[in-house]
Amino acid sequence: ILHPDRNRAYDIAADAAKDSDLIVIRGSEITRDAPAGHINAVFIDDANKLIKVDKPPADTSDVLAYYSAAKEWPAQKAVEAAQAQNAFIFWNHPYWTRQAPDGIARMKKSIAPMLATACCTALKLPTAAPIPRRPSS
Repeated sequence: ILHPDRNRAYDIAADAAKDSDLIVIRGSEITRDAPAGHINAVFIDDANKLIKVDKPPADTSDVLAYYSAAKEWPAQKAVEAAQAQNAFIFWNHPYWTRQAPDGIARMKKSIAPMLATACCTALKLPTAAPIPRRPSS
């Protein structure tokens, strides 16, 4: 079941870590279908400002319907809301070939405006070669 307060995970984790050396930072995922994909914003003040659902589904426990409704608010707007909070924003999997029908990763035209406004502080880049797996024992 979706929790209406997107800051709740941070609140629980910060409370659990209060008597330890663990540092918990507030962050949120901005996820949309390709090409925007999976973006993270950390060091934010309020995760609730990074999501906007004008028409939530009648069944609030329907995660897929809620996700579908959330996608109506453009990723660029969520990124701008994160920027307004001086977030450290990084785009995961910018060249993820699984999102390319032909398996060839290309920069999508719709991503260019986000990069042009310096929305992303960092990009997660793939390694040049697959990391070998340890043999199972």
